Amino acid sequence: MPRPIITITQVARHLGVSTRTIRIYEEEGLITVERAGGRCFLRPKDVEVIALTERLKQDLGVNVAGVGVILEMRNKMIELQKQIDLMERDFQERVRQALEEQRRDMQGPLERRGVRAMIKVRDEDD
Repeated sequence: MPRPIITITQVARHLGVSTRTIRIYEEEGLITVERAGGRCFLRPKDVEVIALTERLKQDLGVNVAGVGVILEMRNKMIELQKQIDLMERDFQERVRQALEEQRRDMQGPLERRGVRAMIKVRDEDD
């Protein structure tokens, strides 16, 4: 798990939101605020969520509950994309193995019989 690296005050200042807004996002379960030594810290992924939440609210007029639904759908899409990528890599590997096996299967008879034996050489009488 990445270490929290930035305080909520720094995030609030950087993103132009209030610390209260960040606490509301925490209460709504959109982000996780980590506390240490009387200070509150955020992980980079949570800062990204805050920025995305603000864009959705300001640009599209989505309320916090709607943002939660969108973020959940986004997370599911990311997970599905990871699964698709894994399946694609597995498929590519299986195709590679099948082609290699087919190449080996074809190479054996050619080596045993000799290429000339498999090709009919035209005689002048033909």
